[in-house]
Amino acid sequence: MFGKRHESTDDKSKKDKSKTGVGCLALFSLPFAGVGVFAVWMVVSTLLDYTRMGHWVEVLCEIQKVELEEHHDEDGTTYKVIAQYSYTYQDRRYTGERVAIHGGSDNVGSFHQRKYRELRQYQQNGRPFRCFVNLEDPSDAILYRQLRWEILGFYTLFALVFGGVGFGLLGGSLWASRKLRAEGQLVEQHPGEPWRWKEEWAGGEIRSSNKARLIGALLFATFWNLVSAPVLFFVPGEVLDNGNKLALLGFLFPLVGVGLIAWALYEVLRWRKYGPSIFRMASVPGVLGGSLAGVVQTSAKVFPAEGYRVKLSCICKTTSGEDTTEETLWDDEQLIERELQGTDFQRSAIPVMFAVPYDLPASTTDDGNRQITWRLEVSAATPGIDYRATFDVPVFKTEESQPDFKLDDSLIEQYAAPRDAGQEFAATGITRLPAPGGQGDRFIFPMGRHPGVIFSLGLFLTVWSGAIILMWCWSAPLIFPVVFGLFDLILVVAVLDLVFYQSTVDISPHSLIIRGGPFGIGRTRIVAADQIKEIQTPQGMQSGTSVFFNIVAATTDGRKVTLGKRLRGRRAAECVVGELKKSLGRVDKAESGERKAERE
Repeated sequence: MFGKRHESTDDKSKKDKSKTGVGCLALFSLPFAGVGVFAVWMVVSTLLDYTRMGHWVEVLCEIQKVELEEHHDEDGTTYKVIAQYSYTYQDRRYTGERVAIHGGSDNVGSFHQRKYRELRQYQQNGRPFRCFVNLEDPSDAILYRQLRWEILGFYTLFALVFGGVGFGLLGGSLWASRKLRAEGQLVEQHPGEPWRWKEEWAGGEIRSSNKARLIGALLFATFWNLVSAPVLFFVPGEVLDNGNKLALLGFLFPLVGVGLIAWALYEVLRWRKYGPSIFRMASVPGVLGGSLAGVVQTSAKVFPAEGYRVKLSCICKTTSGEDTTEETLWDDEQLIERELQGTDFQRSAIPVMFAVPYDLPASTTDDGNRQITWRLEVSAATPGIDYRATFDVPVFKTEESQPDFKLDDSLIEQYAAPRDAGQEFAATGITRLPAPGGQGDRFIFPMGRHPGVIFSLGLFLTVWSGAIILMWCWSAPLIFPVVFGLFDLILVVAVLDLVFYQSTVDISPHSLIIRGGPFGIGRTRIVAADQIKEIQTPQGMQSGTSVFFNIVAATTDGRKVTLGKRLRGRRAAECVVGELKKSLGRVDKAESGERKAERE
């Protein structure tokens, strides 16, 4: 049978590496868990001390010595108030040195500076102060027995962050170890059939990753806000007490945290509205040089305004050191106008059918440095919270794979919207008009067609530029505004190109006349029709899960002339290229036959 093989040395090596990785992860979690346990002990011991000191008796004392220690290092300046005092209890004289419940130096707030000034004033004036004496041991006394809530909050954050990370990683390593054992058994049972090596693939019923995305959003938002919360304690003290205005930049982190909370809440509302979805595959696996087909079944009824966008993508995730990049190698998209169960008001059923190219890589089943993921996405604009579900699906070469596979899409035609050029042009914002002189067509790719991308990138540019301005105004070391400024220039060019680039293409069977640039102003290039070798759609920028394509004319002398930029999705790009070819008179017989069949 095609693809059958026994477990190879490479497979065993990968499993051994995975087990080693899980073991290292468990060891890595222990220091974090230890710090978390220590922070919990600090919180508990502080609260116990506070409770115990509530019964201590108040007596007068004389401040004999008071100092404010300062400790400077690369992380800033910390302070500690030191005092020596004497008091009388039951006719015996005692000397004490303990100032507050929380010992040690810190720069959380201005507690030490304020208490130093207060005690210094009492010492200089010779006035008696008060202290609290332990009835069980009169030699044990303290000047300030109130809790410092900012320090207690700091310890709590340490307990939550480090303890959460440590015990979370430890629990994750135990879960991963069990999963590896289960997958190892599946590998032994089904050698040469990697689509059976994962339980979620083997049965052909794949649950959406919405819940994982929800949990990830909640965990990331919580972690970010816990880590950035100490900024709220440190920054005011740095600005008010030390005059360090540059410290105000620290407030950017809590502001980002607010955005992450909004994102997490949106995912919570989406989950409450739609719940999980399941992709029931028609056959397992999806076939390279074959098809991927099935039905996406929702838990709640979806009422899409303009149908469902169904997208299949082949994504390559590469990890090098600490850097991870994602590249979309291929994608295809359909617009589904009609459901399978239109009369079912409890749930929706969305049909899925794609032809999968033969020469693309198969899904990977290990966590190596290069992972291939085939991702199915279904989305729909609805009133309120939009519907969205994603599935990682198995796609492999099997004995059914054919290099020249042609999909019989008659089954999906009754549900999918026809590829109408007018609708695609309207969706992408491209205008098609008769060319001046009456020969051929004019295609206008207007500027500012993607307001969502412009807004998000522009917002990031604003925050980044604001940080640079603050660095310059507050005399930060020159290296910081220079390095940040170079990246800022790249962002400025990208945003300006997104907003103001426009191109116009006049195309006829004789020639292409292209003019593109800011506001559509730029040099005019004329290319004879017989010099055009092909019209290509290379992948351009990528924003989130959206991939944008450029349209480029490749000439016989090796030049590449850009006709238009940033068409969202392969479907739109291929549709525009098809219309360009029609205007150029480059329509092959297969395409003509297909359009004739569609008209009939």
